[in-house]
This record gives sequence, structure tokens and C-alpha cells, in this order.
Amino acid sequence: MKSYLIYILLFLFLAAEGYHSQLVDNMECQAFGEEPFFDETFVRQNGIHVINGEIKTKGNLEVIKDPKLVSRYEFDSTGRLKMQYTSFNGGGNKDTTFINYIYDDAGNIITKRTNDAYGFFSYNYEYDEENRPILKTYCREENEGPSRYHFVLGKQYTIVKESYSYTKKDSVLIKSIYNNHNRIYQTDRYIYNNLDLLVRIESQYIINKKKAITEFTYTDIGKVASKIHYKDYNKKEDFEKWEYQYDELGNLSFIDYYKGEEHITHKEVLYDKSTFTLKALLVQDVASNFITIIKYSTSFFN
Repeated sequence: MKSYLIYILLFLFLAAEGYHSQLVDNMECQAFGEEPFFDETFVRQNGIHVINGEIKTKGNLEVIKDPKLVSRYEFDSTGRLKMQYTSFNGGGNKDTTFINYIYDDAGNIITKRTNDAYGFFSYNYEYDEENRPILKTYCREENEGPSRYHFVLGKQYTIVKESYSYTKKDSVLIKSIYNNHNRIYQTDRYIYNNLDLLVRIESQYIINKKKAITEFTYTDIGKVASKIHYKDYNKKEDFEKWEYQYDELGNLSFIDYYKGEEHITHKEVLYDKSTFTLKALLVQDVASNFITIIKYSTSFFN
């Protein structure tokens, strides 16, 4: 696939091309999404405290613009991501989305809290002895803190609950999903290969029998090479696909996203060759050639 090294020539402020590190963990296909995707061991061993990102943009045949937007990742001393936030322009105004994570002693997320136009809300989880989620509760919340950055929980409103049970049959894990009235409405079948790698998820609604399928492929060293999702398996032409490429050390380099056969976005991850920390993320909207550049800097615990 095209290397897209032209990006580096376009954006000289990024300096020389960096190597790729194992800071980014993409085994759950969550890289640069709303779930934690950093390798906790790497973060902890290297004492990473904060990763700050400055967001710039470049339209097709335009100069680079600075909209004064930022992204930020904050970690605790164990290497866990405790907060991320990103600012954006919406409706002509600058706003920020915060995501906070609270963990139990086993490292499971027990609260994921974020905000929207109406305030804060959270997803709260309970787990079984095998660290599998058995209950998810959606809540709306009042913030009694001085700002959205310094959130203090006030009154919490429980909106809806969803519970889960599990059965294992050979290489297949079956997850049953129950609604707020404790009635099963969906089953998910997680199918693993002989190397214990997840290769397929089959999700089916009980009432209308609609089936969704997610399939995974892997590289020779066990990294996720692709993920393809069919929202309705009866309409196979309507799918989403993610393709991942890695460097010679097995570190994530490129992410390509498709809707059907249309190539939507291309992402390139750059790392600092001297510290193996994040250097930049380049995101190209393929149709318009609009590029978002996030230049990162890292600070460490003393």
C-alpha cells in the first residue's frame, strides 16, 4: 500500500520520520478511539504522565491552519489511562469532550464517564471472577465540581441497566445479553481459532433474528490485520472495514477505514525515534484530501 511519506514532506514541522514503538496497543482494534489503547506496561516502565496533542488542519491545496484545538491523555502511576479529552469546533463554538476512567484492583474499567451537550453521563460495570462484564448501568450525572475538567459527582440518575451471562463450548464463548427487565434480547458468539485468537463474533437478536457479523484476520506475528463488520449479514454489501499495517517490529503504522468499497480515512502514526513515544497522528479524509495533524509531546513523572 502507498506509504504516504509525502505527509512528512508536507509537514516539515514534524521533523524527520520517526520509528514506531509499542506504546499503542491495537489488539482490541481501539487505537485512537474512546477506549484505553495504550500499553500499560510501556507507560508505567517509562514513567509517562501526560501526552499532549496540538491539532492543526490542512485543506486540499491550502496552507496549514491552527484552530487552537488540543487533545490530551493523562495516566496514573500504574500506566493506566485515567482521562482523555479533545477539543473541537461545533456550531461555530469551541467545545471539549472529556472521558474519565475508573478501575478496580484487577484493572477492569468500572466507570467510564464522559459529557455531551446536556451534561455528564457514565457507564458503570460489574465483573465476574473471570473479569467478564456481567452488568452495565447507564447513568446521567450532575457535576458539583468547579469545571468539567475537575468533575465531582453530585446526584446520579440511573437510566437503564443491561446484564450478561456466559457459557463456553469448546472454542466458542456465548454471551447472553439481558435488557432492563432481565429478558434476553441478544446473543453474541465469540469464536476463537486454535491459537486462541478471536476470529469471528456472531451477534443475533432474539425477536427479529437479525444477525450481525464481525470478522478478524491477523498478521504472521499475531497482530490484528483487519476487522470487517456486517451490521446486517443479509446485506453483505453494506459493511465497514478497518485495515491495519505494522512496521518490521510489529508496531502500528497505518489505519485505513472503509464503508463498503469506499475508502473513507487513512491514518498514519509517527513515533519519536529516540524515545519511542508518540510524535504525530496524521488523519486524511480520502475524498476531500483534508488532513488533520496532531503533533504530540510527552511529559513524565518525576
